[in-house]
Amino acid sequence: MVIFWLLLTAMHELFDFQIDITASLIATLLSVIVSVFIYQVRGHFFEFMTRAFQGSSYGYRQKLDIFTGKIHSVFSLKEQGGELLSLLVRAINIKQACLLFPEADSEDFSCQFCEPKDRQNQLIELRLKAGNPIIKYLEKEQKPLSRENLNILPPFMGLWEKEKEEIDSKEIEHFMPLISRDRLIAILVLGKKHSGRYTLEDFNIIEDVTSRVAVSMEKEYLRSS
Repeated sequence: MVIFWLLLTAMHELFDFQIDITASLIATLLSVIVSVFIYQVRGHFFEFMTRAFQGSSYGYRQKLDIFTGKIHSVFSLKEQGGELLSLLVRAINIKQACLLFPEADSEDFSCQFCEPKDRQNQLIELRLKAGNPIIKYLEKEQKPLSRENLNILPPFMGLWEKEKEEIDSKEIEHFMPLISRDRLIAILVLGKKHSGRYTLEDFNIIEDVTSRVAVSMEKEYLRSS
């Protein structure tokens, strides 16, 4: 509205345009119409630009957000884990991923769900032994661990060379902790993306998802154990 009045003032100064009641009413009406139009269109414009930028992953990101919001009503760990991974790898464009849960008898973390669900997935047989420095780090720090940090942080000097080689050969990029009631209840293991590196936006989505699903997944895990 201010812009229209500035235009009227400029026209008055440059062309000796007379600002009377009629001109004022027309300017006010036009400014209201334009303001309403911009308000209505901006949401659609933002969605259009987001779709264009994210491509096919846009729809999966929307589905992932909806699923994490209603996961408390999914009363099966199999459905929770399977659907979560299926949507996540497509939303972030990840080659392979898996969810590790602790085994009741050994406390080793082993693969319970993986995506894609075929024998070519190198993460199917992934297992982290109880007491593994990776598990200890995730329990204590409660934050993501990257493959690069495995090679430079002191806590991982105790990793066997065979374990490091396994992580490299399986092309593991990140270990993401699922924390519930201040406890490590699962580990989300992420492989490489189909193209490019993980972005800040990717991490924001993944961390938001893991924080929202942890409590529900712990409940169903304890129920199924």
